[in-house]
Order: sequence, then C-alpha cells, then structure tokens
Amino acid sequence: MKTLWWNLEGEKTQAFCPVALAFIRWRLQWEGKRIPASLDDGRQRGHLYGLVGWISKDAPIFSANWSATFEAWVNAHLLAVACFDSFAQWVRISENEFNKNSVGWTLNEHEHFMTRHWACGGRGLRSEPGLLFIEPQAAGSIAQYRPVCNRAHLRTTLSSLAMIRR
Repeated sequence: MKTLWWNLEGEKTQAFCPVALAFIRWRLQWEGKRIPASLDDGRQRGHLYGLVGWISKDAPIFSANWSATFEAWVNAHLLAVACFDSFAQWVRISENEFNKNSVGWTLNEHEHFMTRHWACGGRGLRSEPGLLFIEPQAAGSIAQYRPVCNRAHLRTTLSSLAMIRR
C-alpha cells in the first residue's frame, strides 16, 4: 500500500480491483484516516474516528428497562450490521468506478450511506427475553458478489496500484 501515500481527497486515480478498493475505503471510513498508506503503518497510533462517529451518530439509545447484557448484545449486533452494510455499499461504488476505469476519492461519501431500521422487544431477561428485529438488506447484497481471487488477479491489482502516481 506504499503507492497511495498522500491524501487522496478530491483526486481521481486509475481504477483497480473493486473489492480491494472497497476494502481500502471501508478501512479509511472506520479508522477515520485520509491516507491509504497510513492504514498499515504500525507507528501511527490514532483514534478510530469512524467508530467514534458511529457511536455519536448511529449507536442505539437504550431503554432504561433493558439489562446491561442485552444493551451490549444489541450494540454489538448493530455495529456489525453497520460494518457489513458499509462494506457492501463501498463494493457497489467501487464496482461502478471500476467500470468507468476512474476512482473519485471522496472519502466522506459514506456519510450518505443508507442504514437499516431496527426495533427491539423484551428486556433481555430470562423472564422476558430480548428480541432484535433488523430490516432485511436491499437486493443485490454483498453476499451475492463472487470476486475473482487468484495469483493472476493479485498481480494485476498490484500492477494497477503501482502505476498510480501523484
């Protein structure tokens, strides 16, 4: 990832593997970083601003009647749904850009991602179990995507990345 060492916000680059691109952008989103090369730099300890943003904006507000265990369970499940859904949406965006052979690096694009509705019932106790209802994911989900995954594809992706210059 040493190739993409600068802040790409607002820039356009050549497209490369949509899944690799989606993964990079997904990590930038959740780790709150702006430079792809910094994702694997162990020296940079920072705050996970993407996670902090999710907690402040989308984390559930719990009922006073819920048990602490149920609160933690709901929170973990909704965070997992948000992570999976955002990756699926990055894959869709990246596939479109791959088809155009051009990537527009707008790192805050995730702020416009759809989120699923959810509801809870019960209190999370033995006498009154907690239930979590989550709206089904829209058609065309990531589960249906079957990327190419072999050595030739890896070489092509690495070659495409190496050709990107500032």
